[in-house]
Amino acid sequence: CWIEARLAPSAGDEPSVVCRIEDISRRKKVERDGVRPQRDLLTGMYNRRALMPVLAQSIAQAQRYDWICSLMVLDIDSLRQINDRQGWDVGDQILKRLAESLNSLKRTADFLARVDDDGFAILLPETNQEQSRLAAERVRRMVADLSAPHSGTDVRFTVSIGVTTLEGEEDSAEAMFTRAEQSLMAAKQRGGDQIRIDDR
Repeated sequence: CWIEARLAPSAGDEPSVVCRIEDISRRKKVERDGVRPQRDLLTGMYNRRALMPVLAQSIAQAQRYDWICSLMVLDIDSLRQINDRQGWDVGDQILKRLAESLNSLKRTADFLARVDDDGFAILLPETNQEQSRLAAERVRRMVADLSAPHSGTDVRFTVSIGVTTLEGEEDSAEAMFTRAEQSLMAAKQRGGDQIRIDDR
């Protein structure tokens, strides 16, 4: 463990000591081995670092063989407020429950990753825009039946979803991810619990 101690002012004449204790053994081992983790510790899902090369490979194959692929990005609506009101344990339960449900819903060829604090992405190979919209609607409906227990009640939640589809030979993993995120933000700005398709 690494221990950091620093002096902080107090109301009295004597200074108080504030100590912060953090176990960084896992991070130090990763730094020592030169390996960057590709799994999210909370959910066990792949992370964004693992997703991007897989997305790039899927795009390259689609461009080479005249196939198609789509990307779905989703965020839990108001997760920060849930954490503030019900506690971080409830928020963690929601994330784990959602990860398990998404994993059971996705196809074998799909690639699921947790890409930020409250969001996931699903790469959908050989999936066109209409098929990806239907897949996103299945996810949205599935989430409507999910909940996390808290103090004898069920905490329910919704998701916002952004979807984009490959746009030809000049497209890239970074461009697709950015478009999906922009569509996601548009869904959230419209109140959440909905799907926005990048149909430019």
